Amino acid sequence: MELHLEGCGSSKSNVFYDRIYALDKTGLRKNKPEYLVLHSTYKYPAFEDLFACHKGLGWNGVGYHLYVDKTANVSQTRPFNVEGAHTLGLNTKSIGLCYYSDNGKVSPNNVVRMQQSIEFLKNLYPNIKMKSHTQAQVDHINDLAQKQGIGKVFDTSNLIVGKKRFRELSREVLEFAKSLNPLNRRLRTLCERLTNCPGESFSLFLDE
Repeated sequence: MELHLEGCGSSKSNVFYDRIYALDKTGLRKNKPEYLVLHSTYKYPAFEDLFACHKGLGWNGVGYHLYVDKTANVSQTRPFNVEGAHTLGLNTKSIGLCYYSDNGKVSPNNVVRMQQSIEFLKNLYPNIKMKSHTQAQVDHINDLAQKQGIGKVFDTSNLIVGKKRFRELSREVLEFAKSLNPLNRRLRTLCERLTNCPGESFSLFLDE
């Protein structure tokens, strides 16, 4: 089934392919999108590859709501009003949009399809705020630390987290994790699993 993007024409290149049928909706909560979280992957060029990985983890299906594959096809893998499994702390208030990149290089066709998808989602949710997965992870670490009265805050004002800055940030976060009480497993785990996603290619999708 093809789901046409509003405001993006009606050609074959401007559709979402409906993969929602592959999702087991058992136990999933409602989603009220406030954020659009961008992710990237270089491991899974096709929907089938990504689906096999996420199902292998015991998930209900693909964790993102939309996936732009290697050939620039866009699959909708979850309804937008159903929670995702892509960003801890935001899964019931965000839409996860993932795109394939070749070690940080994004094809021109994928850039176009991403821009179309982002435009569509911004039209659908006018107040939605876009974040990279890196930003969202660090923001969640900050939120948990503040709620626990720890007071440590990591800077996420730089929207584009380049490789050099991420190495610095990762060291800061890991040092912070070492200082935590061993019983504070949730926060420690978040710190230890911090990844730079989608990295510098995130800059391709920011408004100038």
